[in-house]
Amino acid sequence: MKDDFLSSVSHELRTPMTSIRSFAEILTDGPPPDPEEARRFLEIIHHESQRLTRLLDDILDLSRLEASEVNWDLKPLDCRDVVEAAMETMRGLAEQQGVVLENRLARAPVLVMAEGDRLKQVFVNLISNAINHNSGTDQRAWVSLARTERPDEVVIEVGDNGPGIPQAERDVIFSKFSRSWTQRPDRAAGTGLGLAISRQIMAHMGGNLRLGETGETGTIFAVVLRRAERQAEPLAAQVAE
Repeated sequence: MKDDFLSSVSHELRTPMTSIRSFAEILTDGPPPDPEEARRFLEIIHHESQRLTRLLDDILDLSRLEASEVNWDLKPLDCRDVVEAAMETMRGLAEQQGVVLENRLARAPVLVMAEGDRLKQVFVNLISNAINHNSGTDQRAWVSLARTERPDEVVIEVGDNGPGIPQAERDVIFSKFSRSWTQRPDRAAGTGLGLAISRQIMAHMGGNLRLGETGETGTIFAVVLRRAERQAEPLAAQVAE
């Protein structure tokens, strides 16, 4: 498993590094390009360097999570506040893609035991995926409270109206660098680690992240959290700006 992971990492790093080196060599070794072409090369170098940084950050984050090197300070919080913060973070992307974001959570507090920053990270990843996988004319991404039979848990669902996840990919959707579903040619490239990181975060908080319904009418991911009975702390103490 370690060899497979290192092989995957090497492959993922090689693509942006090769692109950066190639365009840098064109700019430094070849005849001077015209200003418009030079600007295009620099934009590619900048884009690929950002992609490389995101990939390295995700690899380090996942490594720390798997090695249990992250300190967890779980506190009661109102899950609605975290969802709203995550939706606000992703509102620009939604507007850019022409997607309507819907908060379908109830008005009553939804108290859970969690760490605000890490839980926001999970919802940002899921909402981003939901935005990027919409299709058709009525493009929507939504978050809602699901019914559960267990009194000690809260289930928050994040859904889209996209084409769904193919059957062959559902068993590996949370694997590292599994992005055949998450990668779309007309949308921003991901690292293929977001779902793996999100599931690790949920496990450390005593919850779970699972694939719910998926099909031609869309996909739903379910975030399972431990219910909190004590009063939640203010949002500022739970979720960083």
